Amino acid sequence: MPHKKGVFDIAFESPVPLIKNNVYHIVIKPIEDLADDDPIRVLMFRFNEKARPLNDENLDEPAIDEFMNVLFYDDENWTVLDHWPIFTIVYSDGFVDGQPYTLAAPWVTRGFIYWGQTIIPQKDYEIEKIAFVITKRGEPEDHLYYEIRNEQNDILSEGIFTTTNELRGTPKWVEITINETILFEKDKIYRIVFNSPLTKSDNSYTIFGLEFSMNKEIGYGGLEHRLTASRDNGTTWAAWNDADFIFRLTTAK
Repeated sequence: MPHKKGVFDIAFESPVPLIKNNVYHIVIKPIEDLADDDPIRVLMFRFNEKARPLNDENLDEPAIDEFMNVLFYDDENWTVLDHWPIFTIVYSDGFVDGQPYTLAAPWVTRGFIYWGQTIIPQKDYEIEKIAFVITKRGEPEDHLYYEIRNEQNDILSEGIFTTTNELRGTPKWVEITINETILFEKDKIYRIVFNSPLTKSDNSYTIFGLEFSMNKEIGYGGLEHRLTASRDNGTTWAAWNDADFIFRLTTAK
């Protein structure tokens, strides 16, 4: 299949058991050996370098995920490439797992355009802290503000998320403790959103997310969680169905 790419499903004749804590390799290879000058190649699409896990200890160096990686075999040795593969696994009980994203991308936050993450919890929990991956371009003229809204669009919490003095030109995790804990109730819609009213596009904040999901059924909760945007000062919201912000929620103890 030269020059053909896409998502390919492979169905096994019978379920393959996976045992907890064991290591498994999914191997992709040609059916027969290819000569060095053969134009046919088997290529597997993967994350770009920006989408490797962020390293909290040294933000200038991407972290290595020891539990999920792309490996290359040259007929003698396996080489770890330090990238996440793009793959999904469908289990016999219907559960879908994997890594569906092809790209990490920044969303520019400025003016009265809101960017945020929609969350529909699968159970009740109290949110105490929120964290997102932020950087800046130039020197923004305003703070980066956050709001947490419910499905009626009521603001449950709001405040300053970060300032230009707290950032440098490389992405970093920014985590804050919100004003008071908020109960996220099961199956209800919540949005954590950002804006910076006085900030212009050439000196702005960027919030990093994962985009172009090759399988929209999974991700941070699949289509239950998704990137969202408002261009009318938070009055109405539009979904970005194949993208999510990189985020972390901490519950109250």
